[in-house]
Amino acid sequence: MKRLIKNFFEEEGFKKQNEKLMLLVGMVDIENDETQVYKELKMILETAQNTDYFVYPLIACKQKYFEDILKKFHFDIVHISGHTTETNMLLFNDEKISGVKFSEFFSRNKVQNNLIILNCCNSDLYYHTCTLTANSVITYDQLLYNPIPYDFSEKFYSFLMLRDYDFYTSYEKSNIDKHYVYYGL
Repeated sequence: MKRLIKNFFEEEGFKKQNEKLMLLVGMVDIENDETQVYKELKMILETAQNTDYFVYPLIACKQKYFEDILKKFHFDIVHISGHTTETNMLLFNDEKISGVKFSEFFSRNKVQNNLIILNCCNSDLYYHTCTLTANSVITYDQLLYNPIPYDFSEKFYSFLMLRDYDFYTSYEKSNIDKHYVYYGL
């Protein structure tokens, strides 16, 4: 599968002048998706159709595979939806990770992104480590309840992809409950 994806990018001449690459990560238990992560990611994929964004989805992935993908491609946007624990650890399928370990995935591989979105409960606790690996970061500063994550993503990506707004303007127009926090340029 990895070889197939690599060949696709190379053969299709991926990363043409105006194309942007987005990594969608769904940190969710496949058997229990009460947070509706799949619904959110599907909506983002549909919104990205016929735009300059090429979306690479990872659902219920292990942290090693996440890091391997970061090594191979430069992503303009990394969007993470899912869960954090009571002690604010991000939940991959195989491991709970701290903000420091999360940022090490990027720094170890000298990865710098344009935007990281952590659409997870209390993800604002990760802002400092994320600002070291991205020009801009969007986090959430308390517990997230449905339909807030879906509504934010729907509005944000509609403004960004369909109306061609910048990250900050898209964020401003999408932050209806005022608990999303923007850091960066």
